[in-house]
Amino acid sequence: MKKKIFFIVLLSTLYTINLYTQEWEPLGPNDFDGETGFSSGYSHNINLAIDVFGTPYVAYIDYENEHKASVKKFDGNSWIPVGATNITIGSVKEISLAIDASGILYIAYRDDMNYGKTKVKKFDGNSWVNVGAESISIGLAHDISLVIDPHGILYIAYLDHGNKNQATVKKFDGNSWTDTGTIGFCEYLSRVWAPSITLTFNSKGIPYVGYTDITKDNKVTAKKYIENSWEIVGKPGFSDEPIPYDIFITTDAFDTPYMLITGSSFNTHSYLKKFNGNYWEDINIDGIYSGISSVNAFALDHNATPYIAYRDIDNQAKVTVKKLDGNNWISVGLEGFSKSQISNPKLAIDKSGDLIIVYSSDYFYAKKFNTTLGVDSFADTRILLYPNPVKDNLNIDVGDDLNNYSIEIFDMLGRNVYKNSTHKRIKSINLEGLTTGVYNIRLTNNRKQISKKIIKL
Repeated sequence: MKKKIFFIVLLSTLYTINLYTQEWEPLGPNDFDGETGFSSGYSHNINLAIDVFGTPYVAYIDYENEHKASVKKFDGNSWIPVGATNITIGSVKEISLAIDASGILYIAYRDDMNYGKTKVKKFDGNSWVNVGAESISIGLAHDISLVIDPHGILYIAYLDHGNKNQATVKKFDGNSWTDTGTIGFCEYLSRVWAPSITLTFNSKGIPYVGYTDITKDNKVTAKKYIENSWEIVGKPGFSDEPIPYDIFITTDAFDTPYMLITGSSFNTHSYLKKFNGNYWEDINIDGIYSGISSVNAFALDHNATPYIAYRDIDNQAKVTVKKLDGNNWISVGLEGFSKSQISNPKLAIDKSGDLIIVYSSDYFYAKKFNTTLGVDSFADTRILLYPNPVKDNLNIDVGDDLNNYSIEIFDMLGRNVYKNSTHKRIKSINLEGLTTGVYNIRLTNNRKQISKKIIKL
């Protein structure tokens, strides 16, 4: 028994050591050997998204091209432009990127050629074309967030200076942009520094927003859209400090909302919270750095494991990524792995579960980290899934570990594509109807929940 325990501890230790020492691999030119990144010069406001096929895309404001919008994709060897380099006529601000389930790209931005109003375009395979009207907002827009719901409907959230800086959420009905609920469910006054609004959806298509709430001393409030109205999620003004620099909201595969609240110049602390059904509870990020810094990027894997990226003052303001392992944050790769100090990091997880990060360090750079090495190798070894990869019938052998359990399968967008329950020790399910890709399978009974990854051929 002691040998068995020692072996498990050793495997766990080896996996932790591997996470720490494994290097981040460059996607494209390598910043460690002095080459430039994928931008032609200094750029700003980068966005990262990955399509269902695992292809990374970036959208950013290119200062070397008159501050116009630029979109590129990684083709396996290098970053190549998507469409013409002149996507926009003039300069833009606050660009946002989204990709639907069929791989169609959308961008939203503040159009300086039209008084800073919001504009949305999509790539039709040849060129970038307008989605709906020439401008969406009444006036200059702040903090644009473009998101696609699980049903493929395009939504946008922003603060509209032309309407007393009130919050607005709209969806595209195929012809025009229509309001989602009442415009102005939150307000922003000009004296409040750095307003913020963020939008996401759960797997059922319910919209969630987080925003700076002037009625609650400029702290953060969250709402969801249910039955044609916006309802408070938890306590209004639940953030620990007022006037955040930025807010990012998302939901995991189990529909639990998470919120990253990034500190401002007045308060450099960042907070990571999740909603437990009653209130927003802290996910402790104290102690991950001793210097003045703030967490800038956040992502969740298919097991709802949080990852964070930040400008690490303890490492000369270079980039560091960590993951939550139980109650402890452990480094993913080497700490401070960029060549020089960074800003504006963004994190995403591809269809195989690997991490991709982009960040600015004079130029923009992109790197990848293989998190699949050993992820499912050492946990829940009594649960067998075979064959994996699977073409048609998948066998599930739970041994004596589970009884009367449910089986759920989710795609990499968090959509439930299979659900059943059984009391059998060995259960065979037919997955012939699923498309090729990576899926998460979740087995649950009244005692425990186990998640694993399967590959459908």
